[in-house]
Amino acid sequence: MTYSSQRGIGLIEVMVAALILAVAVLGFMALQYRSLEAANEAYYRTQAMSMARDLAERIRANQFAQSNYVEYLTYKKSEPAPEPDDEDEGVVMPTACTHTSTCNQEQFAYVDAMEIKAKAQDVGMQIAMQTCSGVARQCIYIAWDETLPKDGDPSTEKVCTSGGTYVDASRCIVMEAYE
Repeated sequence: MTYSSQRGIGLIEVMVAALILAVAVLGFMALQYRSLEAANEAYYRTQAMSMARDLAERIRANQFAQSNYVEYLTYKKSEPAPEPDDEDEGVVMPTACTHTSTCNQEQFAYVDAMEIKAKAQDVGMQIAMQTCSGVARQCIYIAWDETLPKDGDPSTEKVCTSGGTYVDASRCIVMEAYE
């Protein structure tokens, strides 16, 4: 074999090595992307658990107004939270009530619900309460991304749970509230 018959062999070896390196770099990039997705999901779950615990403790402290929390936090598509009835017994509107003034249980529930909703919105989440499937308790739903904070039919909309079971690929947490 002469030198002229081996011309270009070095170039082919370099191209094969570059191809192998490119495949390895692409694999590393995919792994890095998945790592970032997992870290982001962990962040959202941590935020959601913190908010759910906060709300559950507020409900526990104001347990006689649990139905008010459910009313103010029930998921309604693009509908503002209901205002408590201000005609009964001259009740001061909840927006005028703060945790430092004298408030009734309903007013505290309203203020708590609006604070938690604001916290959730600040980090791109939605929060709702509804009756847990299969038990006589209320569930706190906190969802993010495209997931809706409720139990429903996953064939018609992207919901957190269906019949009390998590829906695949839903982005949410569910916590049972106190009775």
